[in-house]
Amino acid sequence: MNNKKFRLLYLFDKYYKKTASSAEIGELFYLLNLDRHDRETTLLLKKAWDELQADTKIIPAEKSEAILNNILHKANQPLLISTPQSNPKSNLWLKLSIAASVLLVGGLTVFIKFKASDQTLPKHRIAKVETTSQHERHPVLKLSNGTMIVLDEAHKGLLSKQGGVEISKSKEGMLVFNTISHNTAKTVYSTIATPAGIQYQVVLPDGSKVWLNAASSLTFPSSFTGKTRNVQVAGEAYFEVAKNAKQPFVVQSGLTRIQVVGTHFNVRNYENESAAKTTLLEGGIRITDGRDENILKPGDQASIRTNSSMQIERDVNTAEITGWKNGVFVFDDATISEVLQEAARWYDLNIIYQGKIPAKKFTGTLPRKVKVDELLEMLRYTGVNLKADGKNIIVLNQ
Repeated sequence: MNNKKFRLLYLFDKYYKKTASSAEIGELFYLLNLDRHDRETTLLLKKAWDELQADTKIIPAEKSEAILNNILHKANQPLLISTPQSNPKSNLWLKLSIAASVLLVGGLTVFIKFKASDQTLPKHRIAKVETTSQHERHPVLKLSNGTMIVLDEAHKGLLSKQGGVEISKSKEGMLVFNTISHNTAKTVYSTIATPAGIQYQVVLPDGSKVWLNAASSLTFPSSFTGKTRNVQVAGEAYFEVAKNAKQPFVVQSGLTRIQVVGTHFNVRNYENESAAKTTLLEGGIRITDGRDENILKPGDQASIRTNSSMQIERDVNTAEITGWKNGVFVFDDATISEVLQEAARWYDLNIIYQGKIPAKKFTGTLPRKVKVDELLEMLRYTGVNLKADGKNIIVLNQ
């Protein structure tokens, strides 16, 4: 049994026994959603359910199977949970009842949890948000000679040749660089750039795969001929690096320098965020910021800031960090600022705060295909006071 299955059973057990936190509930339904078509996972959960039932007998036998099927069905639904903030003096919110509601927004069933005291909602619905259509935003490939190729409009098959490499677009729509000759006079570079709301996938000349998130760029050579395989990233990218012990793979992103032989990891370094974060999912990496150096293990996350030492966090929620690659927003105890920052980058919006930022935390999973008006309406339902003015989303005092 792999680590993900063990984690799923652990979360399922806590959910059944009503000891799971909001973050754990969000992670459970996210993992269930990933494996919703996996018969092995379904059988595994049914076995665990039967064993829990045998031990506790808290659910009548005639209702047991229906309840399990309902849980599995919920895995296909968007999940957004608003959690109250702890008061360190009294922890009074712990004594408040938590009400669970089901909200139907634009045909999506959204499960929301909120404080009883938060049930006073803004009186008016949010005006329609004016966003740039995704059809008007395009990922582009810039070649060393200055040629620009609009990737989502380009035909399938061979697109160009440069520096001993054939550049083609696969039938799945990803960009593939295939080395046909190492006898080139000089190394030439290409850059892939994505706008807000658009992601793209590329196979590099060495066979490494890279997923590029919205508002990001990747620069790399036409072929890896030196002692190392060097690329540069701005924004966010997920790497599955082809193994080559004789030629380490190096990612440079601002102050962050990552060296690997072959592994899976996520790099996040947006200009408007205070820290560059590198998260390891598989294998091992060496990371440095020019001052500190660390070796990361799977589940570790390194945070690098300009004026402070590198921080390492163990056992992070990798489902949250890589959710974007799988087409979902995953929030794990996220602040309203973090939620809206993700929304701004995906929907090409400007976020404006008037007064104090609401002290709310959110946990849950939402598909990225959800419309921006629907996402904002979900936030409004939890008590966040918002209004739209063109592409500006204004967060008002409560």
